[in-house]
Amino acid sequence: MGLSQPIALWWLIAKVLFISGLLRGWRWVFYLFLIVAGHHAVLFWGKNTAAAALNLVLILATLASWRHFYRKPEDSSITPAREPG
Repeated sequence: MGLSQPIALWWLIAKVLFISGLLRGWRWVFYLFLIVAGHHAVLFWGKNTAAAALNLVLILATLASWRHFYRKPEDSSITPAREPG
């Protein structure tokens, strides 16, 4: 896979980076993904509208996950118990 199709290896590395970046909370990976996906949406718009639309759906789904991965501590639905006194 890697030697005969180097672009496939780069995409695999990018996907691993994006998933691990989300799990680790690396905001720069989040922004990098949005930039690359936006670039692909614009790039494919004239050539393959379905691919461009799919990239737009991925961008929207990623933006919707912002609160889950990057919430502020006070936004948590679980509030710590207060000590009496």
